[in-house]
Amino acid sequence: MDADILIIGSGAGGGTLARRLAPSGLSILILERGDYLPREQPNWEAEAVFREHRYHTQECWQDSRGRTFRPITGYHVGGNTKFYGAAILRRRLADFEPREHCDGKTPGWPITYQDLAPGYDIAERWYFAHGQAGLDPTEPPRDGAFPYPPLAHEPYVARLVERLQHVGLHPFPLPIALNRDATDPHTSPCIRCATCDGFPCLVHAKGDAEVCGIEPALKHPNVRLVRNECVKRLATSADGRQIETVHTENGAYRARIVVLAAGAVQSAALLLASACARATHRARQPERSGRTQLSLPPQ
Repeated sequence: MDADILIIGSGAGGGTLARRLAPSGLSILILERGDYLPREQPNWEAEAVFREHRYHTQECWQDSRGRTFRPITGYHVGGNTKFYGAAILRRRLADFEPREHCDGKTPGWPITYQDLAPGYDIAERWYFAHGQAGLDPTEPPRDGAFPYPPLAHEPYVARLVERLQHVGLHPFPLPIALNRDATDPHTSPCIRCATCDGFPCLVHAKGDAEVCGIEPALKHPNVRLVRNECVKRLATSADGRQIETVHTENGAYRARIVVLAAGAVQSAALLLASACARATHRARQPERSGRTQLSLPPQ
């Protein structure tokens, strides 16, 4: 065995799980198909990020009609949390229940919000979640306050909030994952720049999976990260209930437990590409695997 636990992907799921498991002492191996995102001036240049797609993959995908497009996705340590806008909301109670939509009915989740609530508490601490409980009327129950206070509004937004409250609406500050200390802005990692949503953070102040998941995990000697290692196929047991071998472009790995955390689209694609497409119960019906996943092409 190459490890007790092998994690495919270092993004929001894989990176956070690696940090959670690191103190266990079990040998943990993380496979990431990309590399560290370069820290360079173009991190904060709109032309490079949005027009040149400097940090996005060059590969082409196909839509349901067979048309090719370039996805807005990147392969880096930390996954696509490198580019998110740092909003870190909890799912609402209704998200876990059967619901009617215009296009059909969702069956509901096999778990409840209460099952995830303790994990939300931990994640908000790790990811520097700034917020204020009790203002959002749709907010799910929580045991206490946010670990960090809400970020101050810009002057225009503050005036807008007052006007909305005056007419009976309930604006609330989004929970934001930034390593920001407003009481000491001169030493605060976050400098409150204008390049957060969609941009990688040049100063590593955004609460992403590299900064808040992978880096803390790698401080433990039992955790290893292999970069530029693209997983191509999962070889399963005869009944499809256990992953026996993880095949990559450069070789193969074995572990007692394999965690597939390659993102919604790539996890489904990997299951479909794997032997007999039966790595999970869902993948025994390959026409359904990934069918409802959505990836938007560049505009």
